[in-house]
Amino acid sequence: MTSVEADVWLQDDGELLVGHDPSSLTRNRTFTGLYVNPIRELLDHQNPDNEFAHGTKNGIFDTDREQTLILLVDIKTDGYKTLPAVLKHLEALRSQGYLTYFNGKTVVKGAAQVVMTGNTPFDLLVSNTTYRDVFFDAPLDKIWEDSEDRSDALRAGTIGSEDGIRQHSRPERADVAPGQGMTGVGSITGASFTPENSYYASVSLRDVLGWSPQFSGLNEHQKGILRSQIKAAQTQGMKVRYWETPNWPVGLRNRVWETLLELGVDYLNVDDLKGVSKGDWGKRRWRLW
Repeated sequence: MTSVEADVWLQDDGELLVGHDPSSLTRNRTFTGLYVNPIRELLDHQNPDNEFAHGTKNGIFDTDREQTLILLVDIKTDGYKTLPAVLKHLEALRSQGYLTYFNGKTVVKGAAQVVMTGNTPFDLLVSNTTYRDVFFDAPLDKIWEDSEDRSDALRAGTIGSEDGIRQHSRPERADVAPGQGMTGVGSITGASFTPENSYYASVSLRDVLGWSPQFSGLNEHQKGILRSQIKAAQTQGMKVRYWETPNWPVGLRNRVWETLLELGVDYLNVDDLKGVSKGDWGKRRWRLW
């Protein structure tokens, strides 16, 4: 478990509150208080400046101090207003040199890497070409849509034109955000997403499959689409994850987790941390509840 997610909502006073939806927001649940400061404290503890240690760059994990913590920040409010606020709140980590950053030529690894998702505008994120310490959660379906693998499959007739393409990525109303990974993208191609500007490539599993959960799990046609999407993103250096996977019944959830790993995803997006930590969910079980 090397990645955590914060849903952030910008307030009029510039504060960032954390919660899945507006009804869960409270004034004491801030991005700085729940995420930035605790991560800073953990890293300060792992990198003491004393007679025995100077200038270490340990991560937060005792078992693997070179492992980077991924902080996924999901912008829920207007992205063009919220992203600058997120950058400001990250100063406590930036000032200590804890953040992974791009220096205009290469990515320099740090103890923590911030990845922006939700309504994050891609054009604003990449506007600084010489330094940036936040990365993008690229649209997996867009990368695949523009890939040679998909073009070959279309010519061969093994997939249809709408297969594997997000069903809700083109909202009819102009005042509705276009969805994860699509704000500020414009007409750029999927090849524009690289490790220099992006870390994850993700999409809703339900949206790209148009899939209602069945006890049988994913069929071979669906697996083929996912396998091709994963290959396309990983070829460009992205880490692949699917969100909005089924949580219930537990038997179905476990089969989907198992299938995603078999297909090669880099991260499982889960809510049940206790359940996934058991490590035995990949075993075939007939109990569904």
